[in-house]
Amino acid sequence: MKTKLSLIASAMLLAQPVLSHHVVNTFDVEGMSQKASAVFHGTVVDVSYRGSNAGKDASSVPHTFVTYEVKDVLVGDINRSQFTLRFMGGEDKNGNIMMTTQSPHFDVGDEDVLFVQGNGNAECPLVDCANGRFRIVDGMMFNEYGQQLGETEKGNISLGQLEDREEFNTFQIGKQKIKRVKHKSSSKESSGEDVSKKSHAGTFSHLDASSFVASTRGKIDRAEAKMGKVKRKQAKHMDKGKPFSLVVDQPGRAKHVSNIKTEMKAKTAQEKRELSAMKRSNGNPVAK
Repeated sequence: MKTKLSLIASAMLLAQPVLSHHVVNTFDVEGMSQKASAVFHGTVVDVSYRGSNAGKDASSVPHTFVTYEVKDVLVGDINRSQFTLRFMGGEDKNGNIMMTTQSPHFDVGDEDVLFVQGNGNAECPLVDCANGRFRIVDGMMFNEYGQQLGETEKGNISLGQLEDREEFNTFQIGKQKIKRVKHKSSSKESSGEDVSKKSHAGTFSHLDASSFVASTRGKIDRAEAKMGKVKRKQAKHMDKGKPFSLVVDQPGRAKHVSNIKTEMKAKTAQEKRELSAMKRSNGNPVAK
Protein backbone atom coordinates (compact mmCIF):
# COMPACT_ATOMS: atom_id res chain seq x y z
CA MET A 1 0.00 0.00 0.00
CA LYS A 2 1.34 3.40 -0.95
CA THR A 3 1.87 5.59 2.09
CA LYS A 4 -0.23 8.78 2.17
CA LEU A 5 1.25 11.74 3.99
CA SER A 6 -0.21 15.04 5.15
CA LEU A 7 0.36 18.42 6.73
CA ILE A 8 -1.11 19.32 10.12
CA ALA A 9 -0.23 21.72 12.94
CA SER A 10 2.66 23.37 11.06
CA ALA A 11 4.22 20.00 10.18
CA MET A 12 5.14 18.94 6.65
CA LEU A 13 5.10 15.23 6.03
CA LEU A 14 7.50 13.80 3.46
CA ALA A 15 8.31 10.32 2.17
CA GLN A 16 11.82 11.02 3.42
CA PRO A 17 11.42 13.52 6.29
CA VAL A 18 13.62 16.60 6.26
CA LEU A 19 16.06 17.06 9.12
CA SER A 20 14.41 20.32 10.14
CA HIS A 21 14.40 20.95 13.86
CA HIS A 22 14.94 23.48 16.60
CA VAL A 23 18.69 23.23 17.14
CA VAL A 24 20.32 24.10 20.43
CA ASN A 25 24.07 24.01 20.94
CA THR A 26 23.90 23.84 24.74
CA PHE A 27 21.29 22.41 27.10
CA ASP A 28 20.06 24.18 30.21
CA VAL A 29 19.51 20.96 32.11
CA GLU A 30 18.75 22.80 35.33
CA GLY A 31 16.03 24.88 33.63
CA MET A 32 14.64 21.85 31.80
CA SER A 33 14.38 19.93 35.06
CA GLN A 34 12.34 22.75 36.57
CA LYS A 35 9.78 22.39 33.77
CA ALA A 36 9.65 18.59 33.81
CA SER A 37 7.10 16.54 35.71
CA ALA A 38 9.67 13.74 35.70
CA VAL A 39 13.10 12.84 34.37
CA PHE A 40 13.82 9.16 33.88
CA HIS A 41 16.17 6.69 32.19
CA GLY A 42 14.54 3.82 30.33
CA THR A 43 14.39 1.47 27.35
CA VAL A 44 11.60 1.33 24.75
CA VAL A 45 9.73 -1.98 24.97
CA ASP A 46 6.71 -1.20 22.79
CA VAL A 47 5.62 1.26 20.10
CA SER A 48 1.97 1.18 19.05
CA TYR A 49 -0.54 3.43 17.29
CA ARG A 50 -4.10 4.55 17.88
CA GLY A 51 -6.32 7.30 16.51
CA SER A 52 -8.03 9.98 18.56
CA ASN A 53 -11.80 10.06 18.81
CA ALA A 54 -13.41 11.58 15.71
CA GLY A 55 -15.84 14.43 16.36
CA LYS A 56 -18.41 16.23 14.23
CA ASP A 57 -15.86 18.73 12.90
CA ALA A 58 -12.70 16.64 13.07
CA SER A 59 -11.26 13.43 11.73
CA SER A 60 -9.46 10.88 13.88
CA VAL A 61 -5.78 11.80 14.16
CA PRO A 62 -3.13 9.04 14.57
CA HIS A 63 -1.00 9.04 17.71
CA THR A 64 2.02 7.02 18.80
CA PHE A 65 2.20 5.33 22.21
CA VAL A 66 5.78 4.70 23.34
CA THR A 67 6.22 2.42 26.36
CA TYR A 68 9.45 2.42 28.37
CA GLU A 69 10.85 -0.03 30.86
CA VAL A 70 11.91 2.40 33.60
CA LYS A 71 15.50 1.87 34.77
CA ASP A 72 16.03 4.93 36.96
CA VAL A 73 13.95 7.97 37.97
CA LEU A 74 16.14 11.04 38.40
CA VAL A 75 13.34 13.33 39.55
CA GLY A 76 9.55 13.18 39.84
CA ASP A 77 7.11 10.43 40.71
CA ILE A 78 6.85 7.46 38.36
CA ASN A 79 5.59 4.67 40.56
CA ARG A 80 5.51 1.96 37.92
CA SER A 81 8.01 -0.26 36.12
CA GLN A 82 6.63 0.61 32.67
CA PHE A 83 5.62 4.11 31.59
CA THR A 84 3.86 5.13 28.35
CA LEU A 85 4.12 8.46 26.53
CA ARG A 86 1.70 9.62 23.82
CA PHE A 87 2.83 11.65 20.79
CA MET A 88 0.75 13.15 17.98
CA GLY A 89 1.46 11.42 14.68
CA GLY A 90 1.97 7.86 13.59
CA GLU A 91 0.18 5.24 11.53
CA ASP A 92 -3.60 5.10 11.17
CA LYS A 93 -5.69 1.95 10.76
CA ASN A 94 -5.43 2.18 6.95
CA GLY A 95 -1.63 2.29 6.94
CA ASN A 96 -1.45 6.05 6.28
CA ILE A 97 1.33 7.90 8.11
CA MET A 98 1.32 11.32 9.74
CA MET A 99 4.50 12.87 11.14
CA THR A 100 5.38 16.16 12.79
CA THR A 101 8.74 17.81 12.14
CA GLN A 102 9.50 18.49 15.81
CA SER A 103 8.66 15.14 17.41
CA PRO A 104 11.27 12.45 17.99
CA HIS A 105 10.81 8.94 16.61
CA PHE A 106 11.23 5.69 18.51
CA ASP A 107 12.07 2.05 17.87
CA VAL A 108 11.83 -0.86 20.30
CA GLY A 109 15.18 -1.22 22.05
CA ASP A 110 16.00 2.52 22.09
CA GLU A 111 17.55 3.65 25.39
CA ASP A 112 17.03 7.24 26.53
CA VAL A 113 16.98 9.80 29.30
CA LEU A 114 13.73 11.76 28.96
CA PHE A 115 12.48 15.06 30.39
CA VAL A 116 8.70 14.53 30.53
CA GLN A 117 6.21 17.41 30.36
CA GLY A 118 2.49 17.43 29.63
CA ASN A 119 2.01 13.75 28.83
CA GLY A 120 -1.58 13.42 27.55
CA ASN A 121 -1.99 17.20 27.27
CA ALA A 122 0.61 18.03 24.62
CA GLU A 123 1.33 17.03 21.05
CA CYS A 124 4.86 16.16 22.19
CA PRO A 125 5.13 15.23 25.90
CA LEU A 126 8.77 16.25 26.38
CA VAL A 127 10.39 19.50 27.49
CA ASP A 128 11.24 21.34 24.25
CA CYS A 129 10.06 18.23 22.38
CA ALA A 130 12.96 16.41 20.63
CA ASN A 131 15.48 18.38 22.70
CA GLY A 132 14.03 16.70 25.80
CA ARG A 133 15.20 13.28 24.59
CA PHE A 134 18.80 12.25 25.26
CA ARG A 135 19.74 9.03 23.48
CA ILE A 136 22.09 6.29 24.65
CA VAL A 137 23.77 4.30 21.88
CA ASP A 138 26.62 1.88 22.63
CA GLY A 139 26.85 3.44 26.08
CA MET A 140 27.43 6.98 24.75
CA MET A 141 25.15 10.04 24.70
CA PHE A 142 23.56 11.66 21.64
CA ASN A 143 20.66 13.93 20.80
CA GLU A 144 17.67 12.83 18.68
CA TYR A 145 19.54 13.39 15.42
CA GLY A 146 22.81 11.67 16.27
CA GLN A 147 24.91 14.59 17.49
CA GLN A 148 27.30 13.73 20.31
CA LEU A 149 26.46 15.10 23.75
CA GLY A 150 29.36 16.26 25.87
CA GLU A 151 30.31 18.45 28.76
CA THR A 152 32.47 21.53 28.46
CA GLU A 153 35.02 22.74 30.97
CA LYS A 154 32.32 24.99 32.44
CA GLY A 155 30.04 21.99 33.00
CA ASN A 156 27.55 22.77 30.23
CA ILE A 157 25.93 19.94 28.28
CA SER A 158 26.54 20.72 24.62
CA LEU A 159 26.53 19.27 21.11
CA GLY A 160 29.47 17.78 19.26
CA GLN A 161 29.87 16.01 15.94
CA LEU A 162 26.98 14.46 14.01
CA GLU A 163 27.49 10.71 13.61
CA ASP A 164 26.22 9.11 10.41
CA ARG A 165 24.74 5.91 11.82
CA GLU A 166 21.77 3.69 11.06
CA GLU A 167 20.31 4.23 14.54
CA PHE A 168 19.88 7.95 13.84
CA ASN A 169 19.15 7.91 10.11
CA THR A 170 16.26 5.43 10.06
CA PHE A 171 13.24 4.57 12.18
CA GLN A 172 10.13 2.45 11.87
CA ILE A 173 6.54 3.72 11.76
CA GLY A 174 4.19 0.75 11.58
CA LYS A 175 5.27 -1.32 8.59
CA GLN A 176 7.12 1.57 6.98
CA LYS A 177 10.87 2.08 7.38
CA ILE A 178 11.55 5.82 7.20
CA LYS A 179 14.87 7.43 6.33
CA ARG A 180 15.70 10.82 7.78
CA VAL A 181 17.48 13.10 5.32
CA LYS A 182 19.11 16.48 5.79
CA HIS A 183 17.59 19.46 4.00
CA LYS A 184 19.84 20.76 1.23
CA SER A 185 19.66 24.30 2.59
CA SER A 186 20.59 23.30 6.16
CA SER A 187 23.74 24.99 7.40
CA LYS A 188 26.62 22.96 8.77
CA GLU A 189 25.92 24.35 12.22
CA SER A 190 22.23 23.39 12.05
CA SER A 191 23.07 19.83 11.03
CA GLY A 192 25.64 19.49 13.77
CA GLU A 193 28.68 19.41 11.48
CA ASP A 194 31.75 21.22 12.84
CA VAL A 195 29.81 22.43 15.89
CA SER A 196 32.35 21.03 18.31
CA LYS A 197 35.26 22.76 16.54
CA LYS A 198 33.42 26.08 16.43
CA SER A 199 31.87 26.11 19.90
CA HIS A 200 34.15 24.14 22.17
CA ALA A 201 37.68 24.94 20.98
CA GLY A 202 39.04 21.54 21.99
CA THR A 203 37.32 21.41 25.42
CA PHE A 204 34.46 19.14 24.39
CA SER A 205 34.36 15.65 25.89
CA HIS A 206 31.82 13.10 24.63
CA LEU A 207 29.82 11.79 27.62
CA ASP A 208 29.06 8.17 28.38
CA ALA A 209 25.66 7.26 29.84
CA SER A 210 26.70 6.88 33.48
CA SER A 211 28.56 10.22 33.46
CA PHE A 212 25.60 11.96 31.82
CA VAL A 213 23.11 10.55 34.34
CA ALA A 214 25.36 11.49 37.26
CA SER A 215 25.91 15.00 35.85
CA THR A 216 22.19 15.46 35.21
CA ARG A 217 21.29 14.30 38.71
CA GLY A 218 23.81 16.75 40.16
CA LYS A 219 22.43 19.62 38.06
CA ILE A 220 18.88 18.82 39.19
CA ASP A 221 19.97 18.80 42.83
CA ARG A 222 21.76 22.13 42.41
CA ALA A 223 18.74 23.66 40.67
CA GLU A 224 16.44 22.62 43.52
CA ALA A 225 18.91 23.88 46.12
CA LYS A 226 19.11 27.23 44.33
CA MET A 227 15.50 27.73 43.21
CA GLY A 228 13.64 25.54 45.65
CA LYS A 229 12.10 22.13 45.18
CA VAL A 230 9.49 22.12 42.43
CA LYS A 231 6.01 20.92 43.37
CA ARG A 232 5.47 18.41 40.60
CA LYS A 233 2.33 16.51 39.82
CA GLN A 234 2.81 12.81 39.33
CA ALA A 235 3.85 12.14 35.74
CA LYS A 236 0.80 10.84 33.89
CA HIS A 237 1.02 7.36 32.39
CA MET A 238 -1.06 6.96 29.21
CA ASP A 239 -3.18 3.82 28.82
CA LYS A 240 -3.05 2.95 25.11
CA GLY A 241 -6.24 0.90 25.48
CA LYS A 242 -8.42 3.87 26.51
CA PRO A 243 -10.20 6.20 24.04
CA PHE A 244 -8.88 9.77 23.92
CA SER A 245 -9.54 13.11 22.25
CA LEU A 246 -7.14 15.04 20.04
CA VAL A 247 -4.08 16.11 22.00
CA VAL A 248 -3.34 19.78 22.65
CA ASP A 249 -0.30 21.76 21.57
CA GLN A 250 0.39 23.15 25.04
CA PRO A 251 -0.57 21.92 28.50
CA GLY A 252 -4.01 23.23 29.43
CA ARG A 253 -4.93 24.54 25.95
CA ALA A 254 -7.28 22.11 24.27
CA LYS A 255 -7.59 22.45 20.51
CA HIS A 256 -9.83 20.93 17.87
CA VAL A 257 -8.64 19.94 14.40
CA SER A 258 -10.79 22.66 12.84
CA ASN A 259 -8.92 25.25 14.93
CA ILE A 260 -5.46 23.80 14.40
CA LYS A 261 -5.64 24.29 10.64
CA THR A 262 -5.99 28.08 11.01
CA GLU A 263 -2.64 28.27 12.80
CA MET A 264 -0.54 26.42 10.24
CA LYS A 265 2.44 28.19 8.72
CA ALA A 266 4.07 27.14 5.48
CA LYS A 267 7.57 28.21 4.47
CA THR A 268 8.45 26.26 1.34
CA ALA A 269 6.52 25.91 -1.92
CA GLN A 270 5.81 22.25 -1.11
CA GLU A 271 4.49 23.17 2.34
CA LYS A 272 2.24 25.83 0.77
CA ARG A 273 0.78 23.26 -1.61
CA GLU A 274 0.21 20.83 1.26
CA LEU A 275 -1.40 23.57 3.34
CA SER A 276 -3.73 24.59 0.49
CA ALA A 277 -4.80 20.96 0.14
CA MET A 278 -5.46 20.77 3.87
CA LYS A 279 -7.64 23.88 3.76
CA ARG A 280 -9.61 22.53 0.80
CA SER A 281 -10.24 19.31 2.70
CA ASN A 282 -11.46 21.24 5.76
CA GLY A 283 -8.56 20.17 7.93
CA ASN A 284 -8.63 16.46 7.19
CA PRO A 285 -5.27 15.20 8.51
CA VAL A 286 -4.72 12.81 5.60
CA ALA A 287 -4.45 14.50 2.23
CA LYS A 288 -5.05 12.11 -0.65
